[in-house]
Amino acid sequence: MRPERLSPAVAPLLVVGLLAATGLSEAQVGFKEHVISPGFGNAQSVYAADLDGDGDIDALSASLADDRIRWWESDGGSPPLFTERILSTVPSGRPREVFATDVDGDGDTDVLAAFDDDETIRWWENDGGSPPAFTERTITSTVENAKSVFAADVDGDGDTDVLSGSDFDDPVRWYENDGASPPTFTERSITADGEANSVHAADLDGDGDTDVVAAQTDSFNFRQVLWYQNDGGSPPTFSMHVVVTDVTSESESVFATDVDGDGDTDVVSGSREKLAWYENDGGSTPVFTERIISSAAVEPFPEFRSVFATDVDGDGDTDVLSASAGPPSGEDKVAWFESDGGSPPAFTERVISRPDAPFSVFATDVDGDGDTDVLSAAAGDGEIAWYEQVGLGASVTGTALRRVFCRNLTTGDAGRTVPDDSMSWSCADLGVTAVAGDRVVLSSLGSAEASSTVGGSVFGLSSSAPRQVTCQNLTTAQTLQFIAPDQTWDCEARGLIVAAGDRIQQTVRGEV
Repeated sequence: MRPERLSPAVAPLLVVGLLAATGLSEAQVGFKEHVISPGFGNAQSVYAADLDGDGDIDALSASLADDRIRWWESDGGSPPLFTERILSTVPSGRPREVFATDVDGDGDTDVLAAFDDDETIRWWENDGGSPPAFTERTITSTVENAKSVFAADVDGDGDTDVLSGSDFDDPVRWYENDGASPPTFTERSITADGEANSVHAADLDGDGDTDVVAAQTDSFNFRQVLWYQNDGGSPPTFSMHVVVTDVTSESESVFATDVDGDGDTDVVSGSREKLAWYENDGGSTPVFTERIISSAAVEPFPEFRSVFATDVDGDGDTDVLSASAGPPSGEDKVAWFESDGGSPPAFTERVISRPDAPFSVFATDVDGDGDTDVLSAAAGDGEIAWYEQVGLGASVTGTALRRVFCRNLTTGDAGRTVPDDSMSWSCADLGVTAVAGDRVVLSSLGSAEASSTVGGSVFGLSSSAPRQVTCQNLTTAQTLQFIAPDQTWDCEARGLIVAAGDRIQQTVRGEV
């Protein structure tokens, strides 16, 4: 082990990629990390939407350490750069979750947040300016330890209502929008029992109105995912139904969408030891079948703190994303789980990044190029990052880079550069393109740092062809060569001896 090793919190992030089978061809999917903010401490939540109405996607975050809600204005570049703008500071408020939608029906995007310590749900009215100014408004100040906020038209009257999840008294509530400008909200309880970590809303029973799903622990300490069936009344009342009861695993996050492509709405849940989805049987009061996506076999268990679902790889089915935080060490990761499109689908885990204690994950097209990018918020170091979906490329850890290189051995195209601080790059950035079957070489040269293990990962190479990795310490003349079983490798675990300052070269060869 090298001297002066620093905390993993300052280690560069690890980015991996993959190939997703799509018919007879292979679609290259990988992610290149971009840091929006290096960290303001204990980032809890990230969201993305067009807040300033200029047609590109801005980012939104909540941080506990300084009690601030921030939004990050995109410049629309390729890739975009983000300008920090402080939306709100609520002293000792502890914002836990942010959400964005048009609350007042005036055509622009407003912001909502749930605050833990000051027990409020607040929204910020967007004035439509460029950049917009926001007016803070309080929906309620009596929601104990608010943890979650969501918005949807709960009562079917055409305006946007708000939902919250919290501890103890009335842990799942909705707030009826009166449609005024600006609106006022009437608080209504959905359930009076237990604690709710997360709320979401969707039409679960297919009857055209909005139902509610929540991750809850009841007064008897039963840890459950529950859904509340909307009766369509004005205002509606809700009847409780169980999605799953698991007394050993508290659910942290829920999401609702059609996971298996059969036309009804399924539920995704992340808990202390497992990530699962619950298959809707399509009944008028549906019953749900648990299907495990990922689980831990032994303690200590990682926590799947945040879940999201969308078509990540553009193949027409629904993939699942998660942000999970250890223990155990090394389980901190943002990952997506590739659906095989089966009935029911099976999922393959693909790690995107390993930030320090990621608590939130979101996905949308950040850079406007037509594919799905990913965002994360990390509680450990407060970092807000987005991950650009790209093709062939690589990432390294443990070296301060001096040069990266990509060559297509089939076509002869080659390029080299000194990369930015993201530690990852795509060959397209270097002017090198490749198609399925091309043989390529990717290489990095740099000085070993004290902060993280020397290793790397590659995306865009065929999972069915060997990936030959060469790790060289040019200072000591030690060379190792091996076949990487997947997209990621660890030179030091393979036996490379490294000290801070050593010149390190890593090379991977493979077939697209």
